[in-house]
Amino acid sequence: MFWIIGKIFLLTIHLKPSKLLVVILIAAHCAAALLLGLLSVIPEVKLAGMLVLLASLYFYLKRDALQRSAHSAVLLGFSGIRCALETKCGQMFEYAISGETYVSPYLTVLILRSQRSWLTQSIVILPDTISSEEFRRLRVFLRWKWKQVVEEDA
Repeated sequence: MFWIIGKIFLLTIHLKPSKLLVVILIAAHCAAALLLGLLSVIPEVKLAGMLVLLASLYFYLKRDALQRSAHSAVLLGFSGIRCALETKCGQMFEYAISGETYVSPYLTVLILRSQRSWLTQSIVILPDTISSEEFRRLRVFLRWKWKQVVEEDA
């Protein structure tokens, strides 16, 4: 458990780099580049599209898969419908867990909403991102406990 803004969190998750996410990101970006190459548009548009895809791949590999960015999420703390996120540079942010969060046995996509902005933060959690016990506890929390708190508040 860790503290943020005077709260103790019931569940704490330590995130680590994911080799599986690296493979998925590279495959998805290569597929998009292939489709872009098959389009019948002028070469300048294809080149611009390829550059955007390369920039996207670099950004998501660095921030999410390899956790080499100062803004990479390294620690998550959960309490009710609130989630605290600590970045690699030590900054702490507090979010609300969105109803759009996806939970399955092999993938969890945590969608977090800030009260200060309309933007959302998404965290992709694969089985190699956290320990198997933390992954099980996170899935149980998001499927049952979190939903119970949301239904009680409604």
